[in-house]
Amino acid sequence: MKDALAVPRPVPPVESRAVFFIVLRPCPDWKNLTPAAFREQSRQYCRSVKRPLEQVNESVAVWDSTFGVSYLETRQAMKDISLANFRAVKDSRMIDLEQVTAEGAEPGIYQFIDDDDWISPDILSRLNASVRTDRRAYLWGSVIFGGFSKVAVELRQFDGFCYTNNYALDYSYFSGRPGLLAAVSQHMDAEENIPKREFCEVREYLSVTNKNPSSTIFLEYTLKKKRGGSAGLAKAVANFYKRLEHLNAPPDLAWVEPYVLQVKDFYSRVLKSRK
Repeated sequence: MKDALAVPRPVPPVESRAVFFIVLRPCPDWKNLTPAAFREQSRQYCRSVKRPLEQVNESVAVWDSTFGVSYLETRQAMKDISLANFRAVKDSRMIDLEQVTAEGAEPGIYQFIDDDDWISPDILSRLNASVRTDRRAYLWGSVIFGGFSKVAVELRQFDGFCYTNNYALDYSYFSGRPGLLAAVSQHMDAEENIPKREFCEVREYLSVTNKNPSSTIFLEYTLKKKRGGSAGLAKAVANFYKRLEHLNAPPDLAWVEPYVLQVKDFYSRVLKSRK
């Protein structure tokens, strides 16, 4: 695949960058998901990421035994916050990965995103300002909200790596190469298969990955690595909430504040529901 991805293509006209497509990766319908359906989807996910088959289900069982606000309700709340953020992105259209894969891409810039992440409302204008005529892929700084640091918002160093949501591709990258869009929709595949010389590096922070306590990585670390159980989970959520009292984002990331406050309000409910 690497050779196929590296084949030079004609540079697109500026007009093809007039729309920003937010491509939502496959995600559960948290609100309408039955427990049985969730259990099966979780097993499929664990298979895909080479985790123990019941790891997610076991983590969710601990969550639901710890808090009155369920895990599924929490994930839906995070998704609702993100969807509101996506709708605020200027000159953008939201589309499911399955839909664009089936129907084909059209002119624009495509960013791949999960259902709990956030995007700068001005991302298209910032990318357009960074355009180089010989580049059709974009890479910018990665930001972590939550996670395991001592601050609410952590800015990773500019290291040229494709993290979960800090890259995008121009339509011309997919033109004439069926299936390529889906092939680079996951960040590890993009990191492996898109040659670094094809990236235009944007020295800004334009999106955020949301590692709140309901995220798979947060739960895995808290329950599997630290072996905290219900008490450990409650403590980790309380520590996360405390960090949100001091938003440390720089001025260029002031746009994240309303979403942080929404997360904080929701987790106030979660903590009050402690069983």
